[in-house]
Amino acid sequence: MIRGSLGDMRKLTSKERKKKPKRLAENKALPPGVALTQSGRFKVYVRFAQGSRYFGTYDSIEEAAQAVERGKRERSQLKTEKT
Repeated sequence: MIRGSLGDMRKLTSKERKKKPKRLAENKALPPGVALTQSGRFKVYVRFAQGSRYFGTYDSIEEAAQAVERGKRERSQLKTEKT
């Protein structure tokens, strides 16, 4: 029998199929609200009371972090306007 043939492979259990893939290690080093896209760019989302708002994609972590700060300032301005 040939090693590694299809006959030797076992089927995945339903639990193994449902298991979410592990996040990229690089995502752990990113600021909150910034995620790495498959293309290698950085997308920015900031949470608001009504939900989250998309602030675009950026080429560098620094640009994305600045966008997060802008979003947080905007969010805090909305909070102060409501009160």
